[in-house]
Amino acid sequence: DTVALTLDPSVNGTLTTPASYARRDFDPTDPETYTYGNTNTVYDALGESHTIGYYFIKQGEDNTWEIKITVDGETTNANGDPFIEEDTNVTFDSEGNISGTYVGYSPYAVANPTQLSITGWDPTDAFAELEIHLGASTQYALTSSDTFSQNGFAAGELQGVSFDDNGFLIASYTNQQTAVLGQIALAAFDNVDGLTPAGDTAWVASSDSGAANVGKPNTGTFGSIQGGALEESNVDLTEELVALIE
Repeated sequence: DTVALTLDPSVNGTLTTPASYARRDFDPTDPETYTYGNTNTVYDALGESHTIGYYFIKQGEDNTWEIKITVDGETTNANGDPFIEEDTNVTFDSEGNISGTYVGYSPYAVANPTQLSITGWDPTDAFAELEIHLGASTQYALTSSDTFSQNGFAAGELQGVSFDDNGFLIASYTNQQTAVLGQIALAAFDNVDGLTPAGDTAWVASSDSGAANVGKPNTGTFGSIQGGALEESNVDLTEELVALIE
């Protein structure tokens, strides 16, 4: 999944209580405990939808934002562990470009940025990993916002099939997805008049026709496929009827 953020560094980032100046515990239902947050939909291996939440808490004035992840409103997985490590932070440079995602605060125990990913979110697979990419995120003096994209989809049922002009058999599903099921092969002969009739509309190769040269539609000398079309008769029906009477 990909999240592209624009975070506003000018917002109040203290999130403190007047009595102790200690930051309040994160609560996704309480906007006072985070600076910016949003939710979107992801899908597990069975096509069931889940709501993923991502929340950012500004850390002082050093271009650092702590990130929290929730799934279906929960902050921990079935084992009681947070979906990402505590004190996971996103940092930006002085020009507002993302520097990376780190665990802990500078100086970091691990100098290199880490790839954000969560496990325990998919009830069908406890070890399924969901990667979260923040590569296009920025920090500018604009209202905080984000765009979200993911490559999962809900479960769907077969809605119909069709052929395209390349001969691909394409299945369409009720979840707006498509899948290629196969492709029609075409055959060319050196002498089509030498083919031997095999009944109905079937013909077989012979020594006069030469062996079949099999290929794909729209390649070489092969033509295209027109799906959903019915070829009309290529003979003069009047002449054929007269011939029958005679």
